[in-house]
Amino acid sequence: MVYFNKEKVKSIILVILILTSLVQVGILWVYQSHRFPFSFFSTVFGRNSIEDNTDIEQKARKEVLIPYRIIVSNGNNVHWLLKENEEIFHILWDEGLEYVKRALSEGGGQIVDFNIWDKLVVSKSFAFEFKKGIKSNLVKWFLNIPIASSAEHSESIRKIMILPDEDINKNNTLYILTNKNLYKYILPFQKNNMSKEEYGKIVSRLELDRNLIKYNIIKEIDPNRQLPFKIPSDVLCVIKGPQYKNYASVTYSFGGKAFNIEEKAEIILGNEKESYDRYIIDRYDTLVFKNLNNTYRLYSDGMLEYKYTPGAAEQDKGDIGSAFKKAYIFINRIKNYLLDSDATIYLTNIKEDNPNYYEFVFNYMVDGYPVCIDYKLKYMDNDGGNLKNAITIKVDSKRIIECDWLLISIDKNKDEKEYNVYFQYMLDEISKKYGKQKYSDFAIENTMVAYLIDSGYRRKTDPVWIIEKPDDSYYYVPIIQKKDD
Repeated sequence: MVYFNKEKVKSIILVILILTSLVQVGILWVYQSHRFPFSFFSTVFGRNSIEDNTDIEQKARKEVLIPYRIIVSNGNNVHWLLKENEEIFHILWDEGLEYVKRALSEGGGQIVDFNIWDKLVVSKSFAFEFKKGIKSNLVKWFLNIPIASSAEHSESIRKIMILPDEDINKNNTLYILTNKNLYKYILPFQKNNMSKEEYGKIVSRLELDRNLIKYNIIKEIDPNRQLPFKIPSDVLCVIKGPQYKNYASVTYSFGGKAFNIEEKAEIILGNEKESYDRYIIDRYDTLVFKNLNNTYRLYSDGMLEYKYTPGAAEQDKGDIGSAFKKAYIFINRIKNYLLDSDATIYLTNIKEDNPNYYEFVFNYMVDGYPVCIDYKLKYMDNDGGNLKNAITIKVDSKRIIECDWLLISIDKNKDEKEYNVYFQYMLDEISKKYGKQKYSDFAIENTMVAYLIDSGYRRKTDPVWIIEKPDDSYYYVPIIQKKDD
């Protein structure tokens, strides 16, 4: 005969009731206050949700905390541009990041005159550039450096430079150029750091590589500023040496992989898809997922749009690291499951002037070259302007507020051709397209080789010159292809 302990039975029933209540509350929370596609059930019970939070900060640091480009200078009017797909790029950045971590952790930087930068760029140096700057507080978050408070001033780090030969003692010299100041740090060489001799060997190796394009900077070719337009002294240009460089074309398509509605719901919404209504509206076959507080729209031209409708809860801007983590998880999941592409995604800009959220801007890069967008969306009115960035995401420390993402799969072709990279030929193309009389109105922030995706029907594009302006807009002209002999 089996005897039951009444108290044990009561306890078991009570536990079951508590668990049932928790599940019901969770379901209600997901449906009514859904903030981001994380499954309530998988969070509580599961281990294999579509999002993997294991070492998420370390993964984000590896993928996002990367300079837009690295420039090595030998101090004798020769500069080399390194791309992310080169091994030496990562060797130098690992070294640079170690010095940045020491500088931001220990402090003690000396503010020096901005004008010193013009002298530094012609010195033997290793420079790391970020596209529009990266907030120092976000860098600290990546590197696990304590931040005094979320209100602590956060300058944008634009450029970092290492000058291993500047100090005659056993010290390395680090400069950090922000949107407000130029800081100088003198840091001792440590055992795990590269030595002065190792830095020198890198320069010597680059000097012996005849396949590399050798750049000058504007300061070297126009020391007295005689050019008829405004241009920073450290802009790179090619005026001698090999005139042609190989570039491949790229092909692209909008909207990512072809999935049915259920598969797209799984990717976009995660395991919360059952809490959403889904339907197709308008003549553009827009796919809509909607619940009480959240709306996703996936347009036929590849635009993914998300909007959160605030409820009773107040927005909490919080710290930049927590906000970025929310953005990164979302972007990483959509990219990995919906896009099949050779392109990577890099952080272009950060805006934190809104009191309620941070705004992060991302763009595509292929084979180390940025992809610029000048795209007219079908559903926008004629005065809406063209889309200029791949991803714009607004986020606070708790949730995604808005996201606009043009989903593009981009692949590098194997048809490399030779193109004329001389600076004067770029100027000729500018003159042809915009008129030489406009030179005096030009204000150039930077020049670069890039790929341009516009609203045309071609799904293949060749490299172009992008001439960036201080207001974040740009001119673009073709790079002249070498004629067959």
